[in-house]
Amino acid sequence: MTITPEDQIVGSWILIDGAMQLDDASKKIDRLIREELTSVAVANWRGLFVDRSRVYWEVTYPESELHRGGPKCLTKVSEMSARSIYDF
Repeated sequence: MTITPEDQIVGSWILIDGAMQLDDASKKIDRLIREELTSVAVANWRGLFVDRSRVYWEVTYPESELHRGGPKCLTKVSEMSARSIYDF
């Protein structure tokens, strides 16, 4: 799975014709969660996923004050970091 050189995708919402829509990064995060990642654990507003290569990915909501938690952010995390936050 290829994310970015920084191993992070940060989604945004954009206003189109008076309605908030997902940007391309947000759509990519949703597609990856749906098609390429397997859920491992949840902690509050965070979610931990793993890909086929056993690489861990965390979904967070950096603008959590917004409706429904705001846009998602998908970040590569080490197993050690993941185990310090999640119970799995």
